[in-house]
Amino acid sequence: MGIIHFFLVSLYSAKFTPFLIRYEALYFSVVSVTTVGYGDELCTSQVGKAFNVLYLAVGCVVTAAALADVAAFPVERRRRMHEQKVLRKTRSKMKREKENERS
Repeated sequence: MGIIHFFLVSLYSAKFTPFLIRYEALYFSVVSVTTVGYGDELCTSQVGKAFNVLYLAVGCVVTAAALADVAAFPVERRRRMHEQKVLRKTRSKMKREKENERS
């Protein structure tokens, strides 16, 4: 979504240099999707506002999903470590019980 917004602003704005257009488009995309919204850049046309509503709705969901995936890495690692610890304990307990049955 950010790439689409980035290029749309780059294509349809002629008052700035190309670098500044792209910089502002990227800045606006990041600030808007992360819901920071400083208010220094905003859409003025009705088409731009309509696009921005859709962009933000989808972008916020995608950003939240990406952050959830990043946060899941340490949780998953901890779960695996705990699982291995439980398996080691269970295996050693079963091994001891088996040895006790033989004796």
